[in-house]
Amino acid sequence: GNEYPIKYIYKIKSMPIKVVGEYEGWYKIIDKDNDEGWVSKNLTIKKRHIIIKNGTQIMYKKNNLKSVPIFRLEENVVAELEKCSQNWCKIKIRDKTGWVQSENIWGI
Repeated sequence: GNEYPIKYIYKIKSMPIKVVGEYEGWYKIIDKDNDEGWVSKNLTIKKRHIIIKNGTQIMYKKNNLKSVPIFRLEENVVAELEKCSQNWCKIKIRDKTGWVQSENIWGI
């Protein structure tokens, strides 16, 4: 509710969160650091996003390690999630799309 103190302010647009509960217009959420709290539903978006973990990762053109590398992604980079298939997820950063191994992203 609005009468409770603010615990965190997320300053990165589209910061990935996991919804673990819901109550009267509010979501109970967890972030990648396992911090939890409540956020008003009207402050969230439906488009899913992920965050890179486990250090620097490679984004590939296709969903295999023999594919052409497109980018090096630093840990904590936020990207839009398009879809996942087996052990890979297709992500979008600005106007570039590619595949990252799912073990190296948080938010799926």
